[in-house]
Amino acid sequence: MAWGPGTGRERRRPGRRGRPGAAASRNAWFAILFVGGSLVALAVAPLVAARQTREIRAEIAGVLDPTRSAVAELESVLARQMVALQAYLLSGEARFRQAYFQALGENDELQARLSELARLEVLDLGDLQSDVYTLSFQWHDHHAAALNGLIPRTMYMSSLPDNQARYERVLRATMVLDEAVAREVRRGQARMEEATDRQLRITIGLVGLALLATLVVAVLARLLRGLVVEADVRRGEAVRVRREIDAVLEATGEGVLGVDLDGRCTFLNRAGGDLLGVAPRGALGRDLHDLVHGGPEGLRCDPEDCPVPPLLAGREPTRLLRGHFWRHDGTSFPVQLEARPMLDGRRLKGAVLTFIDLTDVRRAERALRQAVAGRDEMVAVVSHDLRGPVGTINSAAQLLLDVPMPAEQWRDHVRAIERSSGRLGGLIKALLDVARIEAGVLSVFGRPYPVEALVDEAVGLARVNAGQQGVTIDRAESEATLPLVLADRPRVLQVFANLLDNAIRHSPEGGRVVVGAEPNGAEVVISVRDHGSGIPRDQLTRVFDRFRQLEGGGRTGAGLGLAIVKGVVEAHGGRAWVESRIDEGSTFLFTLPVAEEGAAAERSVSGGGQGLPA
Repeated sequence: MAWGPGTGRERRRPGRRGRPGAAASRNAWFAILFVGGSLVALAVAPLVAARQTREIRAEIAGVLDPTRSAVAELESVLARQMVALQAYLLSGEARFRQAYFQALGENDELQARLSELARLEVLDLGDLQSDVYTLSFQWHDHHAAALNGLIPRTMYMSSLPDNQARYERVLRATMVLDEAVAREVRRGQARMEEATDRQLRITIGLVGLALLATLVVAVLARLLRGLVVEADVRRGEAVRVRREIDAVLEATGEGVLGVDLDGRCTFLNRAGGDLLGVAPRGALGRDLHDLVHGGPEGLRCDPEDCPVPPLLAGREPTRLLRGHFWRHDGTSFPVQLEARPMLDGRRLKGAVLTFIDLTDVRRAERALRQAVAGRDEMVAVVSHDLRGPVGTINSAAQLLLDVPMPAEQWRDHVRAIERSSGRLGGLIKALLDVARIEAGVLSVFGRPYPVEALVDEAVGLARVNAGQQGVTIDRAESEATLPLVLADRPRVLQVFANLLDNAIRHSPEGGRVVVGAEPNGAEVVISVRDHGSGIPRDQLTRVFDRFRQLEGGGRTGAGLGLAIVKGVVEAHGGRAWVESRIDEGSTFLFTLPVAEEGAAAERSVSGGGQGLPA
């Protein structure tokens, strides 16, 4: 991977320093050859003594010392066996029997080791070792039946003196073997001292040559000084390049994770640590699967199903667009993965895994899908609601053009066209209002206005429609004095019209709709109550959504009325909500702010939930 100008290879100019460095290198090689020749000369003279010294040292280190150590361990193992045997015979506890057999295994291993050392033909201890082995076998065989449960322990207790005597014979044989090995060790050390003395005398005779070699080394050091300086420069460049690489890794917003051939983390940058919720240093040496796919208990990813290791097996860059990593706190997040091989020349050392958190991308995708679904829903609803009046207008117009008819029938068709065009105009106006509300630019022009007048006017306008449906509209009298509210009269009447139309539509014939208003601090709460079938609990949170029709009420509109109610009320700085119970009816409530004294005659605000200023 190229990291730009920080590599230093392109920036170095060998023209000025290349020639002196090459000359110094050649001189250094000449000096090294001379020193090497001197060392060879120094080695040839004492070669025989040095070889003898090495052989003796090898005998001591490779045979004599291990043999003596094995004999000492054998004495310790025999003692532990005896203690375990006596404890088992006295107590009968299985743990002492187990300790005995464990020591017996060590005894066999030591006997085998002594046999191997004896085959090296350095020590002539065959008879002594054979005595130890034979006596040891006889001692073990003497009490094997008691240990294996073939005879009761109480019956064997009478044989303990004989067993003790056998044990002492084994110890004496072991001590004899140890003394023989010690003699051989002392003899070898004596031969070692003699060889060392000879080598020392030869070395003294070669001091002159050593001094000369020292002088040559001093000259060599001077010649190599230039090479050392150049090496320091290169080392400094390498450190600088490494720092630049580390800075790039720390500055990148992507997680970068290095993995060796055993699947363990070798490095992790800061962004990757933040995404995984672990400290970069704490991730070093951890298994890759446990680091990124551990997850909480019960949700852990099976290592065989982990998608990351297959990405690291190849030598070609691989991208996995979908995947999930687990943070240290047990939460997961979607990632985009990319694995690239990490090569040292042509040798594969591991892989570099780059991953990006796709949470925001997935959220944007979901929002886009919801927007597309909302658009499709809006097109479907508007198309459905436009089809009726447009078809009526088209049919009536064709009849007027093609069929002669009396004047009264002609006027009926014109009225049908007028009604349908009015429905089209109302639908278009509602769509524009919803668009302004969603864009946050719905304007209301507030002025102080009495609540009673607004309620009376709204009820009066709705009584005709209510009478046609066989529904009665009444006002609920308030015992408190209602203050003036800051309201845009046409918009508030629009809110009343939508709520009353909704209440009339969902009231049974002969039903009753009640409109009330009560002061509540800095606002007035207005309610529209019907006695219909009520709204299911699972639909209460969605009744104010656009294009939302209550289930069971029949489609009689585009489903924009309650959405406009909410938008207009919030543009006034108020709130809108609903309370309902099945078979008891529904109550739609909204608030308007109280107009303070000295308020301006006319104020305006933009929609989107902002309140009217006083």
